[in-house]
Amino acid sequence: MFNIANLKQKAADAAAKLAADATLAATQAKERIDTAQAGKKMLDEGGEDIKVKLLAKSATQEAYTLDFGFAVDLAKVVSGYREAVFPLEAAAALETEEKKAFNDLADAYRKRAAELENSVMQLKGSPEMASISPAEQDAIGILSAKMKAMGLHENVKSSLSAASESASRGAEEGGLVAKAQEKAKLAADRAKERYGNATAGKKMVDAGGAPVTTKLLAKKASLDATAADGKLILRLSKTVEACQAAEAKLKEAQALPEDAGNEKSAFSMMEATYGIRASELGAVLSMLSPVPDAVENHESERDGIAYLTMQMGLTKAQESASKAVGDVQGRMVEQSMSAAASSATGGAVTKVPEGSGKAAIDFAKENPEAAKAAMSAAAGAAQGGGKGGGYS
Repeated sequence: MFNIANLKQKAADAAAKLAADATLAATQAKERIDTAQAGKKMLDEGGEDIKVKLLAKSATQEAYTLDFGFAVDLAKVVSGYREAVFPLEAAAALETEEKKAFNDLADAYRKRAAELENSVMQLKGSPEMASISPAEQDAIGILSAKMKAMGLHENVKSSLSAASESASRGAEEGGLVAKAQEKAKLAADRAKERYGNATAGKKMVDAGGAPVTTKLLAKKASLDATAADGKLILRLSKTVEACQAAEAKLKEAQALPEDAGNEKSAFSMMEATYGIRASELGAVLSMLSPVPDAVENHESERDGIAYLTMQMGLTKAQESASKAVGDVQGRMVEQSMSAAASSATGGAVTKVPEGSGKAAIDFAKENPEAAKAAMSAAAGAAQGGGKGGGYS
């Protein structure tokens, strides 16, 4: 029977929550608009001085973000090199023509991991970035968008000019139609080659067995580790440039007249720390040896690696699904076993140990005849009302 009072109360509560959520959303939207307007007003009324100050703060933000990301990526690269040693040594244990190459790479990667780790142990922590209020953050966003739009305009003009010159050269050198036909032929030849390599890579995995799997996993580890290292060095280089830019922008901001925020002293301290950080990171960059070579590989091997990785992923997913099904089946069997134990013991035993169902299923799979006999005995006991089938 429906309770009208409860129904009305629930409707009132839902309406009140809806109204509260709407009020909160409206308040947050107004605060967001007010902040954005404050940022725009800051730019409109502050002139060039505020732009210099905001760009200095933004520069510290960018440098800090890159510096933090470098530290995170560094740990991943060191770990990647150390983990790559194991598959490389496994591949080196095979009697193949690449045996020495795999051994050499394992040694090189061990040394690279140690070099990267040791080179940054001397570094101090990242400098702090300048404090940025929500309004200043919005102002920085508006300023950045304007600067990018100006740069984009210039890029569009230069691209149009380049396209016009290219078209003129193309017409002079034999016409666009001939060039288009040549490109189409090259694309068709490349597509044919690509298909052939992909097919060869799949065949390599399917027919090669464990030795090929071992070799391809070693090559994958090598390619992954060196690619991550290359990105790390690029990030380190960008971090040095960002710290130098932050130092320069902070120096410009210090030349501004004192403002209400009185941030000149903070800018002065940050200028020094970002200058020191740029020098430290620059020294690390100059002292590091080049990124080690990746193992030699053909496109068909890279396709084989992709196919193998996909296969392993599917196998792992299938194993997880199979385990989940097994767990459900185990719980169902445990329920039946618990009910049977309760019946046989008059309620003295109401639950079998956890995992008994899974163990029973595993036993049945490994010993089908014994399981069949046990099921027949249980059925006979059930037909006999449980006589002789209980626990003494």
